[in-house]
Amino acid sequence: MVSRSGPMTLNPTVTYAASRYARLVGLEDREEVLREVRTRLLQLALDAHAKEEISKGRLVELCDKLGMSPKEKTELLEEADASRAA
Repeated sequence: MVSRSGPMTLNPTVTYAASRYARLVGLEDREEVLREVRTRLLQLALDAHAKEEISKGRLVELCDKLGMSPKEKTELLEEADASRAA
């Protein structure tokens, strides 16, 4: 799976949802929460794509909302294509 270090640039809706999640479960480290939410969303999206529950276009849209770099997006889409072919 694609990983990322450093500060993340996320869609404001995703950032708000992650912050709300953090408050609900009592987490204080915002960056850690954002990383956790981002990772989980990507795992779910890859699984849904592999099961043909979402299209590649929807996966690309999610990548954009999560603020992925072009390189990260390319790596993730290659992984998604490989898992769908398997």
